[in-house]
Amino acid sequence: MGQANWEEVDHAAVGTGGQNYGWNLREGDQPYNGGAKPAGEVDPVFEYDHSNGNCGIIGGFVYRGTRIPGLVGQYLYGDLCTGVVSAFSAAGSRAIGAVVP
Repeated sequence: MGQANWEEVDHAAVGTGGQNYGWNLREGDQPYNGGAKPAGEVDPVFEYDHSNGNCGIIGGFVYRGTRIPGLVGQYLYGDLCTGVVSAFSAAGSRAIGAVVP
């Protein structure tokens, strides 16, 4: 979840807890409130801006079903303002693509 201009999805591996995701100096991977990137900040695995009427990531889960094989392992989420449901696949610590409806 973001603030004014960007939305983000963060990930904390089991047992890592207490990560610094940069709030309130970063919004997504972008500067916020004029702040520099804090030392040790963990970047989001996915982000998007508020263009095209987007305003807020809601929900979200990794699809592990069998009915739609192309979505297995994808993180599904919705946008509060557009109502669009989208997905992305993360590799390592950064998203590698997005599935647009």
